[in-house]
Amino acid sequence: MNQRKNAPKEPRRKAVLYARVGGAAKAEGDAIEHQLHLLRKFARSKKYEIIEEFSDVGSARNSNRPGYSKLVASMQRGDSPKPVVVTMDIGRLTRNLSDLAALAELDIELHLLATDESLSNQSSPSMKFKHASDVLAFHLGLPGFGRV
Repeated sequence: MNQRKNAPKEPRRKAVLYARVGGAAKAEGDAIEHQLHLLRKFARSKKYEIIEEFSDVGSARNSNRPGYSKLVASMQRGDSPKPVVVTMDIGRLTRNLSDLAALAELDIELHLLATDESLSNQSSPSMKFKHASDVLAFHLGLPGFGRV
């Protein structure tokens, strides 16, 4: 008898997707939908169960974005295990140091599609530093980093 057929299926990992564009001009067309398409494709390749999708138009320096606020609220619900948050890169999610610290407090896993990296409280210190320095550069508007 094949034990694989009778073995209980492992539950699929749950995921939430987050897409953002920087302003109304960038929102014209399908920039958010294109991001979501790529995020969905990635999630399917990992066999994640997509449970929610969030998106915003506006600066990631502002934490009062409707989609971002709903994402944070969904992570605060206390689901166990928490779903992985899939986004294009850290700059799509936040460009604000206090938001980055608040996300770390939520003890969530982020998957950054652009670099194919996962970032969580269990990540190496160098990985955390790399992404924190990216957010700081955005926050300060350093050359080479967008201000949107």
